[in-house]
Amino acid sequence: MTITISRNYFWEIFFEDEPIKQHYDPSDEFDILWQYPSQFGEGYNRKIQLREGLGLLISNYQLHERLVVKVPERNSDAVQYDFNVSGSSEMRDVHTTNYRVEGAGQYHLLSGGALPSQIGAISTTQPHLAISVWMTHQLFRSFAGNAHREVSSSLQHLTCQLTQELYQRQGITTPAMQAIVQQILRCP
Repeated sequence: MTITISRNYFWEIFFEDEPIKQHYDPSDEFDILWQYPSQFGEGYNRKIQLREGLGLLISNYQLHERLVVKVPERNSDAVQYDFNVSGSSEMRDVHTTNYRVEGAGQYHLLSGGALPSQIGAISTTQPHLAISVWMTHQLFRSFAGNAHREVSSSLQHLTCQLTQELYQRQGITTPAMQAIVQQILRCP
C-alpha cells in the first residue's frame, strides 16, 4: 500500500505532537530530536543548529508503507549537501518530469534559487538513514568569499539569487565523504 500526502500536511503531523519533541542533549537547546510519526513508521529526525545559518539533520527511520509526498514550489537561500547512508527515494519534477533516484552511497548537492514542485517517494524496503548539512548563502559567502564576501567565479553557481534556477549535482559518495559521514554519526 502507498500513503500519498502533501508536504505541508506531512510536517503538520510530524510536529503536531509536542511530547515527541525532545532535546537529544538536555543541556543543548539547539539539538532537537523528533520521533517519527507512528502512522508512517518508526525512528527519528534529529536537527542540530550548529550556529546561526548552519545546521545538520540526521534522519533515521523505517516506514510501514511506501510514502509519496507532494512538495510545492518553494525558494531556498541555502547550500545543502545530503548524504544517503541507507534506503532509497525517488524525486520527480512536476513541470519538467526530470526524475532522479537517490540511494545508499550517494550524495546530492543543491543550492538556492527556486526549487520546483516535486513528487517524492520513499521506499520501505530498507531503513532510511541520511545526513543533511545546510548553510545560508550569507554564511557560505563569509567562509568561501574574500574580504568583501565576493565568491570566486568557480563557486558563483552556489550563491544564486532566489529567482534563478536551482543548482543540483548528484554522485557517488567518495571514501573521504563516507569517513566524514561516519564521524558525524558516531560523534558523542
